Amino acid sequence: MNLIMAYLTHNWERLRLEPLGRPDHLSCLFITPRFRASAHVVCVIFSLADGKPCLVAKLPRLPEQADHLAHEANALSLVQRARPGGFASVPRPLAFEAFRGWPILLETALAGRPMTPAEVRRAPGQAVELVTRWLVELHRATITPASPDEWMARAVEEPLERLLQRLPPEADGERRLCEATRHVAEELRHFFLPLVFEHGDLSHPNILLSSGQVGVVDWELATPNGVPAADLFFFLTFVAFARRDARELDAHVEAFLDAFFGPHPRHAEAVGQYARALCLPEPALPALFALTWARYVAGLLGRLVPEGAVADSATLAWLRANRYFRLWQVTLERFDDLCLI
Repeated sequence: MNLIMAYLTHNWERLRLEPLGRPDHLSCLFITPRFRASAHVVCVIFSLADGKPCLVAKLPRLPEQADHLAHEANALSLVQRARPGGFASVPRPLAFEAFRGWPILLETALAGRPMTPAEVRRAPGQAVELVTRWLVELHRATITPASPDEWMARAVEEPLERLLQRLPPEADGERRLCEATRHVAEELRHFFLPLVFEHGDLSHPNILLSSGQVGVVDWELATPNGVPAADLFFFLTFVAFARRDARELDAHVEAFLDAFFGPHPRHAEAVGQYARALCLPEPALPALFALTWARYVAGLLGRLVPEGAVADSATLAWLRANRYFRLWQVTLERFDDLCLI
């Protein structure tokens, strides 16, 4: 019996899982994400009665590395408390505790098929409509007012400072990108912008489709007081990649430029719908777009380099080759050509 099944069997009644049947009528599938910044292993638990997933358990790759799971457990609890009844489109946390020396996060499973790039290519307009509507619902329910100073500290200064602290002395180009980001973000001091609950990785394989609705999983990168429109821009970039069937860095950049730069913005309707729903002023959108990529890159480096340490040459080389780092560069290089609405 593996660790997860032993945990469920030992705690079945205490966790009030009897409605799912008996623990010996379950099977499980372990999934190990392959991307470098991933810190956990996922176990999907299925009912043998109907073959459908009913639970998801997560554990860290090493027992002492539980910070990301603790963060996700807290994020799921917060988002479900954001409104009466919570969100059926978001997993509900059931337990986060240690078992035989391993921290385990147990949550409900969501039904649905993944919104794959191929699925998006078949119906890109429908994909954008469904996810934009879901984001508006989530962000209107979790909106938090903030003064311009508080907003700038949370959304701009804190993530950029975390990034700068992890950069080695030879990372001059990255420091210039941080300064350029600060420069374009100064425009945002003139607005009263809200903070929202940001998922942080709204793309495949974290979006599920079921009966014309979306479900969203993997809240490991969630930010309770996050940047408005960042999730939307991240998702629309995934759509741009999917439409082009982009697989290599150059193709990703070409798809990105085609979608957001030039006189005919591809996603103007979705961006406009979201901006109106959240009362975001149109002049603020370009700087929010640039922040999306700066903050994502800061998060990437933060997952690879512990606080108080700096990136080694191999990690810096990996970061520079990452597609989202390149999108950050391109956004600042072509900022005057950015067209969102």
